[in-house]
Formats: sequence, structure tokens, C-alpha cells
Amino acid sequence: MNLLDLTDEALAAQVVVYRAFGLHHDTAKHCMSELLRRQQAGSVFDFEIYIEEQRKLLPQTESKTNVLESSLKLIASLK
Repeated sequence: MNLLDLTDEALAAQVVVYRAFGLHHDTAKHCMSELLRRQQAGSVFDFEIYIEEQRKLLPQTESKTNVLESSLKLIASLK
């Protein structure tokens, strides 16, 4: 995955997946670094707010299957 090809939203979605499920730590770390780099370069995308808002949209349930399905739909919508 080339991070430079991803939108800000797609990068942030990777962080949401990590925070929700603990998956893909290294990918999330690289995505967060890229978001910070873009912010320092002048991007106005408020990724911190976006990540928190998207995380809140995930269902608060004991069923990891439902949460995983919602997260996959979020990521698919960003392509």
C-alpha cells in the first residue's frame, strides 16, 4: 500500500480500524505519520476529529463481527 496514494480519509480509516480492533498497528502508525506530515505541509483536514467521529459511529457491541463489518464498509466507501 502506497500511503501517498491514499486520501486523508482513507489514512484516518486505518487508524480507526486499529483503535477499534487493535489490527494493523504498524499500518496505523505509518498512516498517522503521513497524516501529521500532510498537516505540517498545510493540509486543513482535521484528522483527529475525523478519527474520533468515525470511531463513535462504530456500534458499541460485544459482537466483534458486527463491528468488523461496519469498519470494512467504512473502508470500502473511501475507495
